[in-house]
Amino acid sequence: MLKFYYNPLSPNARRVWLTLLEKEISFESILVNLDGDQLQPDFLTINPFHHIPVVVDDGFRVVESLAILDYLENKFPTPAMLPTEPQNLATVRMVQMVTANELFPQVISLIYDSEDSPQFLQAKQHIDLVLKFFTVALGVSTFFGSEQLTLATISLILRRSQSAIYWVEYSVFCILTSVYSASSSITALRSSISKLRSWSVSISVNHSSPALTTCSASCFLLSIMS
Repeated sequence: MLKFYYNPLSPNARRVWLTLLEKEISFESILVNLDGDQLQPDFLTINPFHHIPVVVDDGFRVVESLAILDYLENKFPTPAMLPTEPQNLATVRMVQMVTANELFPQVISLIYDSEDSPQFLQAKQHIDLVLKFFTVALGVSTFFGSEQLTLATISLILRRSQSAIYWVEYSVFCILTSVYSASSSITALRSSISKLRSWSVSISVNHSSPALTTCSASCFLLSIMS
């Protein structure tokens, strides 16, 4: 069985988690506490860079979340979460990379810097630029590069929680909501997965391990966008 090394505080790990659930892949979850577990010799033999997530599948190790998503998409192609048309595929890739390189670092600045600081104002301006880029990239499609869920959306949407330790991802959720609202596609997003409301879904989410559940990740997306 595929082994998934993770910590629930990691947004990079959660994007892999959601993809595993969306594709209904069986996996063993292995919690890595970030107070030192990642520096232990056993883990360093798996990832010498002491980062999560990591997946090990039949002895084959994959590090870095975007590489893991590509691996899962190619080995478990159903449901498809990457478009094949060149322009649509490029759109997905652009959104993934802009999210990682341009959006998330600025969100951290909004959280830690005071509102009247130059860093805060610069981060806000940069996020405005990112949101405009996302709005253009989304266009009239339901999802980035597709009419069905893609890895670009997985990379953006993170689960909200009432717990204070998830305040970073709540900020990202607010930003994402702004993107969809600005493009008038929030209704399309909800509509495309509204059939999930009729499902009887049992989801167990805690800080010890991802839920091994038959629910698809779309259930999480529905819950946070409602």
